[in-house]
Amino acid sequence: MDRPRRCSEARPARSRGPVAARGQRGIVLIIALVFLVVLTTLALNEMRRTSLQQGVATSERDHLLAQQYAELALRDAERDLLGLNAQNAVCLPTTTGCREALDSRTGVDGQPFASAASRFTSQCINGQCADVPAPGGNPADPTWIARTNCVTYGRYTGALIETAEGLAPIRAPCYALEWMPANAGGRQAIPVIRITAWGWGRDRNATPVVVQEVFNRGPY
Repeated sequence: MDRPRRCSEARPARSRGPVAARGQRGIVLIIALVFLVVLTTLALNEMRRTSLQQGVATSERDHLLAQQYAELALRDAERDLLGLNAQNAVCLPTTTGCREALDSRTGVDGQPFASAASRFTSQCINGQCADVPAPGGNPADPTWIARTNCVTYGRYTGALIETAEGLAPIRAPCYALEWMPANAGGRQAIPVIRITAWGWGRDRNATPVVVQEVFNRGPY
């Protein structure tokens, strides 16, 4: 007697959906992380670039401020040599804030300009400098390089420095007066004075701006 055949039950095929979905989610996560790294790098680079631009702008602004103060010191030195105060009025030696003696000026007490040479020394007393020749006749380093006894802005004219916030320099501008005698056998037939002025901005670590001018008082 034949035994009845047993029908085997069909087993449903395993679905691979959840595994594939997990794999896709992993790839998406990796891509997202890559994008995040790229965006972070771009953001950091932009921040560095902005910071660098701000630093350059600040440095340029500070240099411009220092240059303006150096120019102010130069004009102050001219007034000092002309015997004028900050209001361009005659600054008499007896007036508070003016020089006690004529020094390098002329017209106040009638002393000729050329006779003022003795007031300029290698010690730069009151900002009046004279160079001392080095051994062998070679000129020594100018005494004004060391800013020895340089005249602070407004000392002999009464001019006031700007103190508004953002404009006040880290150090007051100053100047030195250097006597350059006449050279009868050369191109300089009359004595002149070289003015050297220094100006600072707000950065205490920045190099000062230096400007120079050759001043001819005339007549002699």
